[in-house]
Amino acid sequence: MGDLLKLAWGFAASGVDVELLMAIQKEVTTRLGRVDLQSFSELSRHEFLQDTLGLLWASNFAGYRSNNLLASARLVIRQAGAIMDRAHGPSSSPAFESMGKLPCTEADLWQPAGKPQIILDLPDRLVIFKPPGWEVHNQNTDLQLSSFLQATLGKRFAILRDEGHQCGFLHRLDLPSSGLILAAKTYEAYYDLKVQLNAGEIARDYVILCHGWMRPYLKDIKAKVYWRGLLPTSAGDQGKPSLTRLKVIAHARHRAIALSLVAVRIATGRRHQIRSHFSHVGHPTVCDGKYTAEATFQSDQGLCARNFLHRYRLAFKDLAGKDHEVMMPVPADLMISLQCVTSRDIQSAETTRDWVSGISLRSWQDYTPLNLDFGGKQAV
Repeated sequence: MGDLLKLAWGFAASGVDVELLMAIQKEVTTRLGRVDLQSFSELSRHEFLQDTLGLLWASNFAGYRSNNLLASARLVIRQAGAIMDRAHGPSSSPAFESMGKLPCTEADLWQPAGKPQIILDLPDRLVIFKPPGWEVHNQNTDLQLSSFLQATLGKRFAILRDEGHQCGFLHRLDLPSSGLILAAKTYEAYYDLKVQLNAGEIARDYVILCHGWMRPYLKDIKAKVYWRGLLPTSAGDQGKPSLTRLKVIAHARHRAIALSLVAVRIATGRRHQIRSHFSHVGHPTVCDGKYTAEATFQSDQGLCARNFLHRYRLAFKDLAGKDHEVMMPVPADLMISLQCVTSRDIQSAETTRDWVSGISLRSWQDYTPLNLDFGGKQAV
């Protein structure tokens, strides 16, 4: 499986031989059909699951993922999660424990509700809002979403304390950013969502404010990204294949600075992917201390106190295959920033007003890119 994974990754990164890629998937599907997870050691099972998930990701990224592979992988990987749930077993601890008063930090200055909120709570998975200044799980700050969930949900869910499984979190958000985070309460839910994530079935939609008037016909940024340790991510010719899809939905200015409001959907979830990709094409996000010049960062603070990046929408399926969609407007601090900009044209003004009011949120694919012929180019 490991060798097949390396081969599939190679095709995903450098070009596709469709017949060979489909042959790899057929071989993997056959192996999945006869695997006995009960006979695996814990380490072997973990390696097998990671290889299978990686093959799903590579096939989906290449654009040639077979339905047979997805169905077989979903069945086997969910079975592995169920085995882990039975091994850990439920706890008799209370279902809810208050985490008490949280410390006052800069996050409280960014918005009135500076604490996380559980937005959607399903029996085995949930969506939580991450305020700016909070970290999902990495212990670089005292404000940890993992600690919040452990204190809020008690000790019933073993995965929430399992660092080897990211404490149940399916993805992350950078410290200065805000938005929706998906987390699992059980191992079966975690691996079910991992399959969805690697197969491209989970939609993660963002809104950003970036520098310059981006060309509305720019549809995506496809550049490899590379990072090491705490150094900034580098976008270019080296690193892991990465794809960011975008729609320029408004042009504006703040004083003499040109700005673009952009709806974003990521096809891959690399570290600092959006921030490094937009910097790579010459349109860094507003108030981004890592990916702009120091003078630009200092100037941006007159408009926004933190990086203008917000994950406003998540769409996924539950264990029964039912679709769920969660959307959340930009927090108050970002609304205030948008109120301070001057729109370039009528369409931009209408779009910006929608984001300021928090109405008319929709899926990324339902947004109409900016039409520069619409309404002229006069400031509004």
